[in-house]
Amino acid sequence: MRLRGFEMHRSAIAKVEASEPANRRPVRVNEAVALADVLGVPVADLVVDPNAQRKHANLKRRAAEEELQAARMTLTALTYEAAERQREADRAAALLHDAEQRLHAAMADLAAAEHRLAESRQVKPEE
Repeated sequence: MRLRGFEMHRSAIAKVEASEPANRRPVRVNEAVALADVLGVPVADLVVDPNAQRKHANLKRRAAEEELQAARMTLTALTYEAAERQREADRAAALLHDAEQRLHAAMADLAAAEHRLAESRQVKPEE
């Protein structure tokens, strides 16, 4: 702070940082601007109420928890939906398998019938 033109002794800094309002030394605006520059932070960071920061952090945490809960509920719903779709796909696969077996049996019956018809046409009538 001395390089910025401010004579601040250790006792003055201790009074600025004091936790008890009665023991605090007020900080002038130009001192706050210089201190923020020295610390490399915005001036607002020096004047924000720590309770407000904690409240804001709690609100952010609650919002994140609610978002997480909503995501978990969506995941659960989608898991149930995927399981139902899998059961439907399994039923459809079983029906398809059954239909394919019946088709193959019908094709075998058709081939046998065509074969018998062809044989019956080759038999010469008795005279």
